[in-house]
Amino acid sequence: MPTDNERHWSYHVMRRVEEDEVIHSVHEAYYDENGKVNGWTQEPISVSSTEGIEGLRWQLAEMEKATSKPVLDYNTGFEIAGE
Repeated sequence: MPTDNERHWSYHVMRRVEEDEVIHSVHEAYYDENGKVNGWTQEPISVSSTEGIEGLRWQLAEMEKATSKPVLDYNTGFEIAGE
C-alpha cells in the first residue's frame, strides 16, 4: 500500500483554453503511488488560511514554488512541453 509520501496533493500551475483565451491558474494536483498526476481541483486555489498570517505565508510560498514546476494541461493533466 502506498505511503503518504508516495501519494499526495501538490500545487501546480495548470493551463486551459477558453474560447480565444489561454488561462494559467494554480490548482492542487494529486499524485498517485507511481508519481503520476491522477486528479486535480476543478477550480483554481484561492488564498485563505485558518492558521493566521503564517498559514497565508506558507500557502503563498507553496504557490510560488508551483511556478517553477512544469505547467500541466487542465484537460489531461499532462505536462506541457515548453511552458
